[in-house]
Amino acid sequence: MKLKSIYSIIGLTLLVGGLWSCSDNDGLNVLKRDTDAMQFSYLNETKKLHILTNDKWSIAANNDWISCTPSEGVGSDREQIIEVSTLQNDGAEREGSLTLTDGVKQLNISVTQEDGFFYFGKPVMPEALIHKTNISGTKIEIPYFKAKPGYKVSATCELTLDDMPCPEITADAVRDKELTVGSGVVTLYLNGDATTKGDLKALIKLTVNGETYDMEASSRIRAEKELTVTVFKLLPKLVVIDWGKYEKGTGTNGDNGNARDFDFELAYEKDGPAIRKSVSSKSNWLVANMFWGENRFVYGNLKPDTDYWFRIVEKNIGPNKNETSDVTYLRFHTPVEPPLPANTVLYNDFDHFCIKGSAIYRAFGIAVSNANVGKNFDPDDNDCFLANKGICTPPTTMDPLHDQRNNASHALNFKQCPKVWAHYWETDKYGTDGISNLDTYPGWSCYFARQSTGAVMLGGATTSNAYLGTPRLTSLGDTPTDITVVVHTAAYHEPYHSWEEDCLKHYIKVDGPGKIVDAGATAATELPATAEMNSDKSVVVEVKPNKIGPKEGSINDYNVTTEHVIKITGATKDTRIKVMNMNIGVGVAHARLLIDDILITKN
Repeated sequence: MKLKSIYSIIGLTLLVGGLWSCSDNDGLNVLKRDTDAMQFSYLNETKKLHILTNDKWSIAANNDWISCTPSEGVGSDREQIIEVSTLQNDGAEREGSLTLTDGVKQLNISVTQEDGFFYFGKPVMPEALIHKTNISGTKIEIPYFKAKPGYKVSATCELTLDDMPCPEITADAVRDKELTVGSGVVTLYLNGDATTKGDLKALIKLTVNGETYDMEASSRIRAEKELTVTVFKLLPKLVVIDWGKYEKGTGTNGDNGNARDFDFELAYEKDGPAIRKSVSSKSNWLVANMFWGENRFVYGNLKPDTDYWFRIVEKNIGPNKNETSDVTYLRFHTPVEPPLPANTVLYNDFDHFCIKGSAIYRAFGIAVSNANVGKNFDPDDNDCFLANKGICTPPTTMDPLHDQRNNASHALNFKQCPKVWAHYWETDKYGTDGISNLDTYPGWSCYFARQSTGAVMLGGATTSNAYLGTPRLTSLGDTPTDITVVVHTAAYHEPYHSWEEDCLKHYIKVDGPGKIVDAGATAATELPATAEMNSDKSVVVEVKPNKIGPKEGSINDYNVTTEHVIKITGATKDTRIKVMNMNIGVGVAHARLLIDDILITKN
């Protein structure tokens, strides 16, 4: 606001508290200024102070680094301008003031000037340089701040590769280059060929205005292909890592061109010892109809509320398919496990499973080999992972677990690998004691259930009547109790397989005391010809489809689960809940089914 007439200003009360600050009016004495505080940069700088008075005035700087021009004047009916100047500041931030007076009133105006310390920012160097390329013209940029007139910089740079001299790469020196006043960048140009892979370090020495600064920057000379790794799914005890699409048929046997040829490690610290270590198979994975299109790896049996580092390298890359990429790191922190409802009777999320891939998330994982079994592979023993590199396999190769309990030659037979057996089902009674009489067996039971990290895969392409049974609900005691059963299931879906989705309908059953009084919103109304009728002991539920069309892929790049909520009355300690697939027949494609979380609570 520019005020031109002192008499009109006096008459306008709207202007008293606006841009202007003023003294108390005493008759016709007017003394106003447009600010009570002025801020200056560290350089020599001049700013304007507007005043308005009808009497003689003077202004004085109370500090020797501040000056005012003019320093006095006579009143006027128009605003007057005073130029306030500060000298260059070479030190810390400083504060001063001005005193404006008309002989009657005295006003103080604060003056602040920022510090004038010159400094460099962190050098910026390309994160990676490509092996076997000419890198001439690559820049190291060192930002600077608060340069003053006449400042000049000289800079040299010594380069090392894995802490050894690196004669094949040099950096141009800078000699007495004048700096732009204020902020700018000192640029050092690299020259040469990146002939050797390794950690490239730049040891930089800069001299400015007689002061010397030592700085470091680093890069990596690496193979051309680099993985971009993200977290696809993170739960308290499970993580799914993703690094993009896998092109069908690219992993041809024998030519070292496998697109899934990786080494994996999981650790608590970035460069700490591995707690799990595995390698991918070099076979031509998933070139037929059984094909999932993601590079995705799953770890189960993690610790909640814990820091982890995932490390991965890709092998057999480069022009001659004989190079290994540098390590790609990914840090993640598992969330805290949420508390269960106070009325929980049973809960299992199956996230403590850590063998085989995840059919729900379409992620591959490690498999238990015969060699592992021979050494009594222990999924809870970190050293076991180190001693026996688990081979990564796609989830479509999962073998049945519990239907093999009496097959002594099978890799997961309870006699050969009891720790694996106990790890998955929380008791080794199943299989050893037999389950012909479930009244004497309290634990989990099943037929043709398969381990799948983070879930259960139930049934096979042609295996019907497969089931997963919960343990008896012993905490209920003998008193009949109303309960709610929440089960998450999904259709097994290989997006490019000729038969598309499996098992869009399946059973949830009550085994023992109890009756279904509410089958929930997912109860099927149209039943397959081979299905039992819905009753107070059995209900057919329906899962959400995920297909687009024949061999056209799926709506989502994972198998989406459907939540089923079943109300049951009269349950006791002898009650079990079963999830079961159907007989193959009209309306059922195949019999496979995926089971995720199961929660049972008292009503």
